[in-house]
Amino acid sequence: MHKKIFNKSIATSLIQSGHSLIGLEQNRKHPNLVVFVFENTRQLDTDLSTIIKSKVEN
Repeated sequence: MHKKIFNKSIATSLIQSGHSLIGLEQNRKHPNLVVFVFENTRQLDTDLSTIIKSKVEN
């Protein structure tokens, strides 16, 4: 299963945390934007929650 990330800074943080980018897709609603595709794992979900919480706090 894959997880799609629509925010570049969150995708960058996930890559810096060691998650591998599987691919890129064109955003269907906004063709000029990119969607970042990652393998959906428990660790990705944990790291994603941590990243989002840190961005909300800042």
